[in-house]
Amino acid sequence: MIRENKEERLHQLLRELHHKNFSELKKYAPKNTTPGLVPLLRFIQDCPQITQKELSDKMYVSKAALGQWLISLEKDNYLERKINVQDRREKFIFLTPKGERLLEENQIITQRLYRKLFLPLSDEELLLLEKLMAKITGEFDD
Repeated sequence: MIRENKEERLHQLLRELHHKNFSELKKYAPKNTTPGLVPLLRFIQDCPQITQKELSDKMYVSKAALGQWLISLEKDNYLERKINVQDRREKFIFLTPKGERLLEENQIITQRLYRKLFLPLSDEELLLLEKLMAKITGEFDD
């Protein structure tokens, strides 16, 4: 029973932390952008020449929904799509300079946010938190 109560409390704290993090990031987000914009652009940045199908698989989003999103982001000049010369049915997705700038700005904001978030912790507490988080995330490795 104690473990279940602690797990529930940790779940509440994680939700609260996520909410605060999201609220802070939203303050600095460009107008007319959605919360999933940065993760999407990060996937594109980390996987040069990714196709729409590969991206939808990685993000667990339908190809149709992703297609609508990509059209909008292309129109706003965050990304561009180029035809694959080996398979003209396929298009590769690339970031534009505007998309790259958005990610750079977001990285600065995120670093500032994490500094604020971890400020109350001592060096020892930070080390312990890092070890605990590594242990927890290791549970998701297959």
